[in-house]
Amino acid sequence: MLRFSDQPLSDWAGMGLAVVVTLCSTLIGVLTVSTWDHANVAMIYLLGVTYVASRTTPRAATAASILAVLAFDISIVPPSGSLMVHDVQYLVTFGVMLIVGLLISSLTIQLREQVAARQAAAVAVRSEQIRGDLLSSVSHDLRTPLASIEGAASGLIQQPDISDRVKVLAETILEESQRMGRQVRNLLDMSRFEDGKVKLFKDWHSVSDLVESAIERTDGLFKEPVKVEIEPELPLLFADGILVEKALINMLENAARHAGPASLVHVQANQAGNCVELMVKDDGLGFSKGRAPKGSGLGLAICRAVVESHGGTMGAGNLSGKGAQVTLRLPLSQEADRG
Repeated sequence: MLRFSDQPLSDWAGMGLAVVVTLCSTLIGVLTVSTWDHANVAMIYLLGVTYVASRTTPRAATAASILAVLAFDISIVPPSGSLMVHDVQYLVTFGVMLIVGLLISSLTIQLREQVAARQAAAVAVRSEQIRGDLLSSVSHDLRTPLASIEGAASGLIQQPDISDRVKVLAETILEESQRMGRQVRNLLDMSRFEDGKVKLFKDWHSVSDLVESAIERTDGLFKEPVKVEIEPELPLLFADGILVEKALINMLENAARHAGPASLVHVQANQAGNCVELMVKDDGLGFSKGRAPKGSGLGLAICRAVVESHGGTMGAGNLSGKGAQVTLRLPLSQEADRG
């Protein structure tokens, strides 16, 4: 069975291999020409060409094809030791042998490249599967201790006889454990998007309900109530409500993390053509040059994955005055657009 080299030899090493293989083929041919037909001897040279092509570059494989024809002429075809031939029909044999040799070289090299590409793809798929399984395992393993930490910190805060300093420390532990829990969930969600494991379950949803639910689930992130402004008679959105709500939650968490709990946050929803725009604005410092908009964290990366899975787009940037804005644009179906 022909085996392919993972890394083909260089041109010079391949040329050397072509010469060695041609000499070996010639030796076998000389020893067998008295009992074998010339056509069978030619097959020996073609087999050598195939071997060289499986391990070298196209240039070396071409050289092996030419050397095979020359060696066959000089060593096998009478008169031996000369490029001259007594029978002009051998010229046709040489031409066919050269064409077949070049064709075999080309096909063998293509096959080797295809095998290498498939092996690389298989390794990549396996590596991605291992990475996803490891990330999923770590994420699940972290949830239990994080939940325990949150519960212990929450219970400690509710104790009536603790000092103010201990209460502040407990609140910090609670906030950081909750933040880490959100990061763990985001990691797990992002791995599912990258692995193609997330399937959309679309249905008709009220944008107002999705926004209100996201704000309720992020209750406590901001000291001031989140301002909501939704365009009247906004069409229903045909989308995966859980994922869209998840994206809104991540947008709010991103605002809390970068603008701070004391920031004023404004959620706005309106129709723009055949799309629904969901915007989260804050009055923080805005995106820095190195963070806007692609390098702004895992939360917004998940938002982008959610939107793109729905065929929409996402934008992020700084407001003209102060603060930042993240915008999700989700397409409306024709039925929703007419409604």
